[in-house]
Amino acid sequence: MNPGLTVFRKFESLSLICYTAVFLLCLSFLNQKKFQSASFGLITMVGTVVTMLSFLTSGLYALRFLRKDYLNNPWVNDLPDVDVLRYGMIALMAALVVVGWFQAKRGTFKPIVFVAYDCVSHAGVLWILTSELIRLLELNKASYVYKYGLTVLWGSYALFLIVLGIWLKRKHIRIMGMIIFGVTLVKLLVYDLDHLSTIAKAGLFLLIGAFMLLVSYLYLKFRKKIFGEED
Repeated sequence: MNPGLTVFRKFESLSLICYTAVFLLCLSFLNQKKFQSASFGLITMVGTVVTMLSFLTSGLYALRFLRKDYLNNPWVNDLPDVDVLRYGMIALMAALVVVGWFQAKRGTFKPIVFVAYDCVSHAGVLWILTSELIRLLELNKASYVYKYGLTVLWGSYALFLIVLGIWLKRKHIRIMGMIIFGVTLVKLLVYDLDHLSTIAKAGLFLLIGAFMLLVSYLYLKFRKKIFGEED
């Protein structure tokens, strides 16, 4: 396939994602300020989730493709900077998700709608953080450390979700944090140990152990708040 045509199609798909996100932002704003329709709000929230999933899959792949294979070629010097486009799209997705979150929180939806949207949003944040970590390690030619780098990132985000769930009194966030922490432990035991040195293994086990002790401490300290009335 013609390389120029491939690059054009990647930028075309990214432009479509950006246009859809801006369109949904405008619809959400109009709905909150003027229409205040629950059904219309639900449609925009579903559109937000679909757009976010498109960005997390095809969008991030297109950005990685452009940077890795074509950014340093002489004939693409006039194209937009891929890093600027990347962080601009991340900011646009963040704005779209936040607007959708407020719409889900203030709307007349069933609690399950807000819970589902909350979980999808946090999963998207973790996905972007994971992609960003891998990208930075590749740029610094340190991709060999991404295995336990991901373990530390996922464990840290799981701890953040557990703390956030305790603070906001939201059970679903705590459960999501525990699930991510469990996946991190499985990854550590099944995958990481076969590829790490003894010192790295010891460091990871100490870090995960510290996370577990901290979670246990938080549950004991805030057990009345945790098992009291929740949102």
